[in-house]
Amino acid sequence: MNRIGNMAATLWMMIGFGLCWAQDPRHELEFAEEMLLGAGIRGDVRGVELARSRLEPLSKLPETSARAHYLLGFAQWQILYNNFGRDLDVEPIGRKGLDHVNAALEQDPNMADAYVVGVQLLTRMGQSNPSNAEIWQEMASFYRRGVKAAPDHPGLLVQKGLNRFYGSQDREGGLAVMREALARYQKDAADGDLHQRWWHALTCAWMGWQTLMMDPPLVDESKAVLERALALRPDFHWAREALAQSTESLTFCSASMVDGLAWRTLAEDRQGDGQDPGVADGKALAYAVDDDGGMVWFKFALHGAPNTAGFGVNLAMDVDGDPSNGAKWWGGSSKFRFDALATAWVARSRTGAYTGTVGLATADDALRGKFTTLARNNLAVTVDEDAKAIVIGVPRKDLPGKGRIKLLGAVGSNAAWNDNLPDEGGVDIELPPAR
Repeated sequence: MNRIGNMAATLWMMIGFGLCWAQDPRHELEFAEEMLLGAGIRGDVRGVELARSRLEPLSKLPETSARAHYLLGFAQWQILYNNFGRDLDVEPIGRKGLDHVNAALEQDPNMADAYVVGVQLLTRMGQSNPSNAEIWQEMASFYRRGVKAAPDHPGLLVQKGLNRFYGSQDREGGLAVMREALARYQKDAADGDLHQRWWHALTCAWMGWQTLMMDPPLVDESKAVLERALALRPDFHWAREALAQSTESLTFCSASMVDGLAWRTLAEDRQGDGQDPGVADGKALAYAVDDDGGMVWFKFALHGAPNTAGFGVNLAMDVDGDPSNGAKWWGGSSKFRFDALATAWVARSRTGAYTGTVGLATADDALRGKFTTLARNNLAVTVDEDAKAIVIGVPRKDLPGKGRIKLLGAVGSNAAWNDNLPDEGGVDIELPPAR
């Protein structure tokens, strides 16, 4: 749903429910919660803010205070979650949300979902400041409080799975915990609780991404859980985009297409500086142009053989010559800003078929999880195993920008960034005239 549609849906709910406040604040709370869940799952930050404005007075009434404070904390988390990669002062937003969560827990110490949201807020704050050990310790303490209060809650089990999968890099163990949490949500699904269906759908979506990060990628399982997420919440935009990685059929071009090209090296990178030693580690980035100027090629040379079961490359491009605008590149600590993004995230299923996300998008769309809004399946992709390289070709007609542009390359798995080329800043290339 586009931004106008999102706002229209939210405003329609506000008009329809506007008289409920005078009748019973608990009805207003119910309606505000539904607005919040719908806006959050659609990635509609303005809708989240509108729902928050309705919740604030409810937090001051005895009969609605605890739940309203929890939902206000939830709203702060959704503002951070749906603005990932944007320029935000994360800690004040997170702290305000945590204040609301703690206010809810003071009134109801067994509110399990409040602990889950508290952990998510602290995790987002930690991600924005990874060297701050105190935040991570606070997150771990908050999680332990939640487990003590509600040891069987599936949302807290999800946190355990996420921490093991990403924090400890124990992907097999983390995914096993996520499957257990999903089974608990399915067991409790019969009660039809709107809020728990929301968490159930989010867990499915997270699992859909995690299964693609396995080696080899679990494409069939990813497809199944993402379809379940959409069955629970058909308006879940992020799950719909992620599902494309499990269903979009891809065809590789022949490696002979790049034979004889005159490559120019743009950047070189040392070995072992990637985030995950088990994933593609960039060695060099080079580019070349077809004789007729119709295709611009980029070669991502790697330290080690490419994993043909699952790999990913990106080109973040500053095409307007203004380094101060655009979106901040999310990989590592780079300060590079980009206006457009080329993506090739590829996985091989058990049948040997290749699926994934290949195309071009604006920076704004990429931050919303939409990676093919400018062009879809338009890149030529091949793996040169002898040269230990992944090569993509971008049609010149699809490349935004004229003349000189600046770009940054990135390599990783089909579902996660791992290394930048170069580590800092970008490199200049001269584009041939558009044809």
